[in-house]
Amino acid sequence: MPTQMRFVQTCLTLLVTLLMTLGGCRARTACLPTQHPNLQQLSNVSIPFENKWLKLSLYRHNEGYTLKLSVDRHFLLNGSQLQVQLCAIPYRTATGKAWTRSIATIAEPDTYTFCLHNNVLHADNGPYDYSIRLTLLQQKGLRIESQDVRLTSHIPAPGIEASSESESRAALKHLQAAVNNCAEITFVVETLNTEVAPIGQSSPLTVSPTDSAILRQLFARMRPVKTEFIFESFDQIKTLLLLDQHGNVLTSLNLAHVVSEAYVSPENVACGANLTLSNDDYETLQTIIKRLTNQSQSVISP
Repeated sequence: MPTQMRFVQTCLTLLVTLLMTLGGCRARTACLPTQHPNLQQLSNVSIPFENKWLKLSLYRHNEGYTLKLSVDRHFLLNGSQLQVQLCAIPYRTATGKAWTRSIATIAEPDTYTFCLHNNVLHADNGPYDYSIRLTLLQQKGLRIESQDVRLTSHIPAPGIEASSESESRAALKHLQAAVNNCAEITFVVETLNTEVAPIGQSSPLTVSPTDSAILRQLFARMRPVKTEFIFESFDQIKTLLLLDQHGNVLTSLNLAHVVSEAYVSPENVACGANLTLSNDDYETLQTIIKRLTNQSQSVISP
């Protein structure tokens, strides 16, 4: 008899684990500890619902996403409930249709943690753009208000209007042509925020032959993408200038216009950028730029 009970308990445990994997963790315990080495916090915001606020934290890790909701007693009044759903919108490269799945319906104030595992997010017929939909319901289930929070806000959403890829291709062609006639590469930093450094532009810093050789290889491996134009403020503008043998500028590259493949949507669109590198190449580029930034000490007054 004890053996049968253990067998039943084991089956129930496996069933609960399967349900948590498919539908999201509905327990009030964290899916991953906050000190997990691969845990990356993506957002920590307060979302307005009428005159109330809902605290939401979103984390990314190797297993997927962890969503943490803090629902206080002032949020759920007179029998109201909070509905939590996972919504998926297909990109044009997908064969599936949009879908919505329920994660939980919250009726009591508390801190709730839900897991969204990769085996759910990386479903067949994708790729999809995922959002968490939070809906405040009246006691009888009538909708009061709804808010959507995208999981991948760093990547443009499906069907976003963007510039033509041909424009980016022409810009890359011009850059790569300049590389063939380039005798020297220099680097400048323009600071726009006094909290970072004195406002002004640094004196041009000549890139070493070793780093120049690596940059030339990276330029050759860049790929054009469509651009979603966004308003974004920068503390600093970092630019590489390609010079001919007489010191004349052949072309320049604003490094804010280059992103890693991880920031490009399946529709080949990036936010504010027109060129992309593989994730490894982008990391190499950032290593060089960080070193050059640290070396750029002298500043010219505006």
